[in-house]
Amino acid sequence: MMEKQFLLVKEFAEMLGAKPSTVLKWIRSGDLPAVKLGRRWVIPVEMVYQKALSPKPPASRPTTPEQLNTSANLGTAVEKEAKE
Repeated sequence: MMEKQFLLVKEFAEMLGAKPSTVLKWIRSGDLPAVKLGRRWVIPVEMVYQKALSPKPPASRPTTPEQLNTSANLGTAVEKEAKE
C-alpha cells in the first residue's frame, strides 16, 4: 500500500491544530507550498513537519504581564498629558 503524499487543507489544519482558514492564508501568502487540483488545494505531507517546527511569528497583542503593563502605562501617560 502506498503512503499518502499530499493532504487536503482540512487534514493539514487538523494535524497542526490550526483552522482551515489559517492554512489557506498561509497558502495565499506563499508561506506554505501547495498545489491546486481542481477546486481543492493539496499540501505535501512533509510540510507538516516543516510548519510544525518553524518558529512562530511574534504576537500582535500583548501576551506577557510585562507587555500588558507597558501597554497600560502608555495609556496612562497619554491620559496624564491630555489632562495637563
